[in-house]
Amino acid sequence: MVPVIIGAAVGLAGAALLSGDDKKQPDTEKRQVSEDYVKWQLDRAGKNIETPSTPRRGSLSDMKFIPSGNFGADFEKIENMLASPNVSDKFISHALQMIESRAKIDWNDQALNFVAYYREKLRNRGW
Repeated sequence: MVPVIIGAAVGLAGAALLSGDDKKQPDTEKRQVSEDYVKWQLDRAGKNIETPSTPRRGSLSDMKFIPSGNFGADFEKIENMLASPNVSDKFISHALQMIESRAKIDWNDQALNFVAYYREKLRNRGW
């Protein structure tokens, strides 16, 4: 009988010791580290931080003009593109081709006339 009581006491003591580990929380505080320390760690790991001097701009192949089906809205976009110096002539030409192909599918002569008008405006853009 005594061994059973001792065994139960040891078991309860072991359970109490193990349950004390659950109460410990991991250290989640952020430490302040110097920039030199970070560079040293990265160098040690064979890595480095590259910060680009200018963000990469998308090329013409990355961007596409998709006609909305509303020729008025599309030509308004073309007008805004022509007014902006940041939009390349190549992209505007591509957009006009897309609108023209949509106008040919819809048999819309008025839209085709506007495409011709904006192509002429594009040719005179740099003057």
